[in-house]
Amino acid sequence: MMKPHESEDEEERTQDEMGTSPRSTSTRPPPSRRSTRTFETETGVPEGERTAWNDVEDANREDENAGERGWLLGGPDARVTLRNWTKYACETVPAWWSSRTKHTRKVVKTIVASFSIALLLVLLLSWAVPEAEQGQQTDAHENPPGQTGEGNGADPTQTEDGGSQGQSTSDGGGMGDALCNWDQYTLPDAVLPRHYDLHLNVPLQESWLVSGNVVIHVDVLSFTRCFVLHAADMNITSAYVQTEQTAGLDRMTAKFNEDIGQVMLELDAPLNPTQALLNIHFNYVMKDDLRGLYRSNYQQGGKTMAMATTQFESVDARRAFPCFDEPALKATFNVSLTVPEGSATLFNTAEASRTSMEGKSVRRFKQTPTMSTYLLAMVVARDLVHVEKKVGKCTLSVWAVPKHGKKPLEYALDTAASILPHYEDMFGIDFPLEKLDLVAIPDFSAGAMENWGLITYRETDLLVREGNSSTIDYQNVAFIIAHEMAHQWFGNLVTMEWWDDLWLNEGFASYIEYVGANFAHPEFRVMEQFFPMTTAVALKADSLPSTHPIHMDNVTSDPLVESLFDDISYSKGAALIRMLRTYLFKFGHALHWDEGEKGDPFLRGVRQYLKKYKLSNARTEQLWDSLSEETGHPVGEWMESWSTQKGYPIVSMTTDKATGNIQLIQTPFQVGGVFNPSSTLSNCSSAADSLCWWIPVSWQRKSTPKQISWSIMKNRTLGLGISYNCSDWIMFNAGQTGFYRVAYTGSAWHCLGESAKSSTEIAAVDLAGLIDDADALSTVGQVSVASLTKLLDALPYRKEDSIPEWTIASVVTRKLLSLLEEADDAGDSTLECTGTFKTWAANIFKAPLARVGESPVQEEPDVVSMLRPLLIETLTHFGDPEISLNALALVSQYANGSEPIDPGLRSPYFVLAARSGTSGYDKLEQIYLDAEDPQEKSRALHALAQVQDPALIDRTLSFAVGPSVRSQDTPHLLEAIARSSSMGRLRTWDFLKNNYDTVVEKKGGVAAGGSMASLVLRIARGFATVDMISEISNFFDAHPEARVVRLEQQARESVLANSEWLKRNHAGLCAFVDRVAPADSPSAEAGPP
Repeated sequence: MMKPHESEDEEERTQDEMGTSPRSTSTRPPPSRRSTRTFETETGVPEGERTAWNDVEDANREDENAGERGWLLGGPDARVTLRNWTKYACETVPAWWSSRTKHTRKVVKTIVASFSIALLLVLLLSWAVPEAEQGQQTDAHENPPGQTGEGNGADPTQTEDGGSQGQSTSDGGGMGDALCNWDQYTLPDAVLPRHYDLHLNVPLQESWLVSGNVVIHVDVLSFTRCFVLHAADMNITSAYVQTEQTAGLDRMTAKFNEDIGQVMLELDAPLNPTQALLNIHFNYVMKDDLRGLYRSNYQQGGKTMAMATTQFESVDARRAFPCFDEPALKATFNVSLTVPEGSATLFNTAEASRTSMEGKSVRRFKQTPTMSTYLLAMVVARDLVHVEKKVGKCTLSVWAVPKHGKKPLEYALDTAASILPHYEDMFGIDFPLEKLDLVAIPDFSAGAMENWGLITYRETDLLVREGNSSTIDYQNVAFIIAHEMAHQWFGNLVTMEWWDDLWLNEGFASYIEYVGANFAHPEFRVMEQFFPMTTAVALKADSLPSTHPIHMDNVTSDPLVESLFDDISYSKGAALIRMLRTYLFKFGHALHWDEGEKGDPFLRGVRQYLKKYKLSNARTEQLWDSLSEETGHPVGEWMESWSTQKGYPIVSMTTDKATGNIQLIQTPFQVGGVFNPSSTLSNCSSAADSLCWWIPVSWQRKSTPKQISWSIMKNRTLGLGISYNCSDWIMFNAGQTGFYRVAYTGSAWHCLGESAKSSTEIAAVDLAGLIDDADALSTVGQVSVASLTKLLDALPYRKEDSIPEWTIASVVTRKLLSLLEEADDAGDSTLECTGTFKTWAANIFKAPLARVGESPVQEEPDVVSMLRPLLIETLTHFGDPEISLNALALVSQYANGSEPIDPGLRSPYFVLAARSGTSGYDKLEQIYLDAEDPQEKSRALHALAQVQDPALIDRTLSFAVGPSVRSQDTPHLLEAIARSSSMGRLRTWDFLKNNYDTVVEKKGGVAAGGSMASLVLRIARGFATVDMISEISNFFDAHPEARVVRLEQQARESVLANSEWLKRNHAGLCAFVDRVAPADSPSAEAGPP
C-alpha cells in the first residue's frame, strides 16, 4: 500500500519505489530485454541530483549540481562546467605536480605524450574524410509547416528535403534502418522512456512563444540508428544523445511525420542496446485551441487576462513537449517552469523550490510517480483564488480566477473532502500524492480532466453559488468531482494499456461517480438515477449496427482514439460493471447498499486488481482475472461476450402452449439495420458466440415484489419452469440492473400497463425500464406503439413521483414529437396529429407538476427541486400557454432586476421567454452577455437555442460562431439548436454545410477528425427522411478530413431507424392521440414524494 509522503526522506524512498515499478508489457518488450547497465542519473536518484535544464540566464543554471551533470548531458550547463573544471585544474594541478617524485613525473609525461600522438592521428583521419561524404550529413532539423526555427537561443534550423533520411550511411542495417522509415501509428518498442527532466518557459503575453528542454532517460532495447517519439506543431532546434558508448554528445537530425504526430531523430551511426539520454530543445507558439499547452482568456477588472493551461488527453502531450505519448509508456517526471514573477503556478505535484530573477520565477516541482504522459498538467495564471483543507495526509485545494471569489469553491472542497477518504477505504489504497488540486478553467473543451493531482474542470462543472445555482447544478458538480477523483485510481494509478481499453478508465469512473456522489450527498438519491442517466443512454447508443465493443481492436489513428470517448466506453462500461457487481452481490432492489462493505466480492476483486497493477498498465482480461481469483467465479468466461462483442441481447418471453410455462429466448437487438428478431438462430456454441451473451436474468412476481430470483442464461433459450398469469405477473430485469431489453407477450404488456398505475406494484425505475424497452421495441416492430402509449398513460395515476420514470417519459415523448414534426415537414403523409399529440403529452406532465407545485417551498426534498424544472421544461415543448405567460412576465422582471427567479426555475423559464419572440430573446441575450456566473451564462445560452422562429434560429446560429460565445460552447450550442425542433435541426444542418470553415476556425482547428464527425452525428441523427442519408455521405465526401467512418455510419443508421419508426408507428400513434387527447387528465391526488 502506497501512502502519502510524510517527510522528504520518506518521499524520496517512495518515489524511488514508484519510479522502478514494472508496467504491463503485453505489447512491449518484456522486462528481460531492458538493459541492466546503470547511470548515476537513472530513475531513483534523489530529486536534487536530477537534471533540471532551464532556459534562463547562466547565473540561474550555476547551482551546486552543475559540475556533476553538465559534462554528462552536454547541455546548456556545459559552459558553466567548463569554467568550473578549468578553475579547478589551474588551482590543483600545480600543487599536485610539485608533490610528485621524479619517476612519477617521467611516467606521466610518457602517458601524456602517447595520448597526444594518438589524438593527433585521430584528428588527421577525421580531416581526411572527403567533402562529398560530409555533405551527405547535416545538423539541420526539419520543422512542421508554418513554424520557424527561432527562439531558445539555438541556431536557425533548415528544412531538409528528406532524401537521405530513410537510408543509413553506416553498416547498421536491421532494426536501425527500419526505424528510420517508421510510418506506423504506434511507436516502435526499440526505445522505452524511464524518466523525463522537463523545463518550459511559459509566457502570459504576446508573442506567446514557449521554449523548453526535455532530457529523456531511455532504455535502448534494440540495435538502432533512429529514435522515434511524438512531437507535433513545434520546432526542434537541437537534439543530442548521450550514452555509455560515447565519450561526448552525438548530434541528431530531426524529421517530422505530421500525419501521425511523430518525429524521427537520426544518428550518424547506430547504437547497441544501452541506456541513453535524449536532450531536445524546442519551441512553439502557444495557441487558444484548447489542446496541448494552450491559453485561456478571462476578464478581470475590465481587462482581458490570460491563463496557460493544458489538455493532453488523449494525444496532445506531444504538442507541449517531445515525448513518448502512449498510455503504456509510463515514466517519472521532474518538471520546472519559468513563469512571470508572482504568477500562480500549479503542476501535478507540489512545488519543491523557486528562484527569482529579472521579473521571472523558476518553479521546480517534486518528482511524479510513474505515470502516462496524457495525465501531466500545469496551470499558470497571474493570480488565482483558492480554498484548501487537510484530509488525512493530503492537502485538498479548489482554485478559480479571482473574479469568482472563494465562496463558490467551498461546496466542491467539502464534496471532495468527503469522497477522498471514502475512496481510499473502498479501494484499500491511499491517494499517493501529498496534494490534490481542483481548478476551474475559463476555456475548457471537456467537462473535466483527471490529471493526477491536478484535476481541471469547466467552471460550470466545479463552481456553485448559493442563490444562483440550482439543485441540479449542485448534483452535477458532485457527480463530476466523484468521476474525476475515481480516475485517480482507475486511469492514473492503473492505466489501460492502449486506447482500445479506454472503458477500463471511463466505464469504471462513470460507475464509481454514483458511489462517490451518493456517499457525499445521499440527499440527491443518485443511485435511483443510474438507469435513466446511464443505462438507458448506453442501450440507445449500442443498438445501432455500427456500434463497437467496449474493447475495440485496430485503434490506429487520432480520430479513432477520439471517437472512443463515447457512450459505449462511458455509459455501457458503467452499466456492465453495475450488472456484474449486482449479480455477484445479489442486492437486487437494495440500491443503497454499503459501498464499503467488506463482504462485497466485487470490491475485493477490484482491490486486488488495483494492487496488482498499480503504477502500471492493464487490459480488460486482467480485470476479469483479478475478479475471478478473488470471487472464485469464472468472471472472464462470463464477461467475454460482453467485452468482445458489440451490441446487447433482447430477452423475449414466450409461453409453452402445452404446459403454460415461461420460456426465454435471447437474440441480438438492433435498430437502423434492422435485425429481424424472428430469425431462426442456432444454439450458442460458446460464450463468445457472435449472437449470444451470458445474461444474469432477474425477475420478481407481482405478489412478492421484495423477492428477487435469478437465473443464468448462457444458451439461446432458458426454461424457467414456472407458469404465467396476469393476476400474478412476472417482470424481468428487476431494478433494471441488467444490460438487456425485455420483450413480453401482448397480454403481459397489457397486465404490466395496468399495474403501472400503482407506485406500490411497479417501482419507478422498473416503470422507466418498461417505457424505454417499449419505445425501442416499437422502433423495430416487435411491439405496437399501443404498448408504449399505455405505459405513458399510466404515469399520471401514480401516487408518487420520482426522477427515473419522468426522465424517461420526457425523453420518449419529446422524441415522438420530433418524429411527428419531421413527418409534417416532409409533407409526404396525409397524417397530421402533432397538435393533438402535444395536448395528450401535456396532460401527462401536468398531473405530476400539480402534485409537486410550480413554485418551490422551503425544505422540500431535493428530488422535488430537480423534478419540477424537468416537468416544466418538458411542458414548454408541448406549448402550455399558462406556464408560458407566467414565465415571460417573471423573466422580464428578472432582467430588469426587480424580481428574482428561483435558480431551479430559471432554465425552463428562460426557454419560455426566448420562445416568446424577439423581445424575450433580446432579454435572454443580454442576460447571457452580462452574467459573470458561468452557470447563469450556460442557462441563458441553452435558452437561446430553443427558439422556434426561423429568423431567431438563424440569429442564434450566427451568435454561436461569434466572439461572444467561447469556443468550448460552440458545438454544444449547435447541437442544442438542432435538437430543439425539426426547423432548428434543418437550419443547423444547412448552416454547418455553408459555414464549415467558420465552425472549424471557431473550434480552434480541432473540428477535423473525430470532433467534427461527432458534431455531425449529434446534429443529423434526429432527421427521419431517407434523403438525409445521402446528404450525410455527401457532407463527408466534401470534407474527407472530418470523416470517421463509424460515426458517419451511426448518423446514417439513426436516420434510417427514425424513418422505419414512422413507417411502422405513425398511423397507430395518430389514431391513438386523436381518440384520447380531448379527455381530461387525472386529478392530482397525491402530494410530492
